[in-house]
Amino acid sequence: MDTILYLGIFWTVYGVIGLFGFQVIPSKYKGYNWTRDYIRLQAKTWLMLGVPWVALSLILPALNISRGWTTIAIIVVAIPSLVYSGFIDRKYQKLVEA
Repeated sequence: MDTILYLGIFWTVYGVIGLFGFQVIPSKYKGYNWTRDYIRLQAKTWLMLGVPWVALSLILPALNISRGWTTIAIIVVAIPSLVYSGFIDRKYQKLVEA
């Protein structure tokens, strides 16, 4: 569970830094008038991933559930972030191609 805690802390900090506009993004998204919005939306996806992982790493050991259910819980809380990130990437990919 320590790995999930450390990854959750990393992604949460990276998301907070991204909200201030400092984040590594692909070069194809740089230089547009919407780049700042893209960075902030990506920061939200990192927060949507990191915060639940930190919470899970603190809550699940107290529940004393099996490793299989822990893995399922970790994947389930990551799904919203992955889906949201996919929608964002698709939206801005269309803007790049236009």
